[in-house]
Amino acid sequence: MGVTSTTIDALAAWLQAREGGPVQVVQTHISWLLLTPLHAYKLRKPVNLGFLDFEGAERRWEDGLAELRLNRRFAPRLYVGLCALTGTDTAPALEPWPEDEPAGPGVREGVVCMRRFPPGARLDELWQAGRLDAVLADALADAVVDAHERAEVVQATELAGPHEMLAFVAENLQQVEQLMGASKPSIGADERELLRRYGEWSRAEEVRLLPVMQARQQVGRVRDGHGDLHLENLCVFEGRVTLFDALEFDARLRRIDVMNDLAFLLMDLIVRGAHRVASRVRQRYLDRTGDFGGLAVLRYYLAYRAMVRYKIARLMPAGDPRSAAYLGVVRACMAPAARGLVLMHGLSGSGKTTASQQIVERLDAVRLRSDVWRDRVPQSPAAPRYAPEQVDRVYEALAQEAGRLLDAGQVVVVDATFLRRTHRDRFRALAGERGVPWQWVHCHAPHEVLAERVRQRQALGGDASQADVAVLAQQVSMQDALVAGEEGAVVSAPLGVLSAEALANLSAAMRPSVDQPGCNTLEAGATGS
Repeated sequence: MGVTSTTIDALAAWLQAREGGPVQVVQTHISWLLLTPLHAYKLRKPVNLGFLDFEGAERRWEDGLAELRLNRRFAPRLYVGLCALTGTDTAPALEPWPEDEPAGPGVREGVVCMRRFPPGARLDELWQAGRLDAVLADALADAVVDAHERAEVVQATELAGPHEMLAFVAENLQQVEQLMGASKPSIGADERELLRRYGEWSRAEEVRLLPVMQARQQVGRVRDGHGDLHLENLCVFEGRVTLFDALEFDARLRRIDVMNDLAFLLMDLIVRGAHRVASRVRQRYLDRTGDFGGLAVLRYYLAYRAMVRYKIARLMPAGDPRSAAYLGVVRACMAPAARGLVLMHGLSGSGKTTASQQIVERLDAVRLRSDVWRDRVPQSPAAPRYAPEQVDRVYEALAQEAGRLLDAGQVVVVDATFLRRTHRDRFRALAGERGVPWQWVHCHAPHEVLAERVRQRQALGGDASQADVAVLAQQVSMQDALVAGEEGAVVSAPLGVLSAEALANLSAAMRPSVDQPGCNTLEAGATGS
């Protein structure tokens, strides 16, 4: 039967006396949360919602154990343990219970106990307060990367992966279509047309992307992840960005492509208006994991995540003002992609990475940084890191990856010195082959400033670049000046600083000539346009 509101009220009073402070009771559709000054206690309701079944006491007990086991992967100190609810409706009590023992006589329910994190520490609250800055965004990306790297790989032979995920997508699409068929006068003609187009687009994308999804599972990109990765399930706890409240009631919704997991977070950021944070998080995730191939499926998963939230918003009795923003993400994902090449140019220390980060966030572009890729390109043991033949290998690897990303519908920023004309010609030819716009961004500073910045960067450490003043001198001696035909496509960025006008011009140059605006997925979705 579970517990009643009478039990909850009595338990709140017991906890207040026990922990010496007020107790806040929060009720969701599947649980009660009792929040004391030090702890949070979670009891499951005896409900069956179709996608989860908590009607049986044993099932509620097992689900609580699963919650502890799964979330300790991300937050071992946040999740304290299991308590047993004992006593009567009017005189309940909690006692710690060994997790390896079944519920004994007199135990009514299993209760998950967590430590409280400070009010305002959830990432949705930090964004609302204007505190989700670049440092915190990088820490957020790092936390997700670390979680995915530790997550168990789901083998292709197991009952999980693309086919299972596509079944959930199809089920959600069917529910959306049923929603359209219901008497919903608030769903206008334009909205219905968008939903119809999404159905066609989604089914076509499934056919196109299934081989890609299967290949990704073969190389270990399907993992036992979080499954419910949005800002309300992330907090700063003990000084670290921490994932919590992973989806525990259905492993199939958690054992997914890592890009599907990441897509929920990015979509949530977009809808909240944090599209530049989303671009930054995505870029750092790609730099750390090297999973640029995942961009081929990211739009599909972004649209799926947005459509699930749209459906839930439309089913809420009071509605949800963000439903239009969810559809904005879907519309942007289906729109023709902006493709183009932005090529950085300049000596070490001139601010190329600073400028390219601005471009990534403004244009929702994907950056390929030579200093990062240098470690991924096979090196000859006898050749120095910056030997000409090794540099040629790095540029060729960058060109190959840039071509794949252009084919996947991306604006690509290549962050490299591009001091040799042969390297510049290779990428100009790539732009011509793909029929995309291209632009140079020239970063520059006086030589003494460059040398000092290189020395400071080496002293601080932690940067992917290993160029020192000797490498800078080598660059100066061998650089080929920009020639006619190159100079006309140059944007100047002194010390890596791009003006608002320069960024706006770059954005305009990268957009394709299409009738429908909003090809930049993250930016367009932010406004729901």
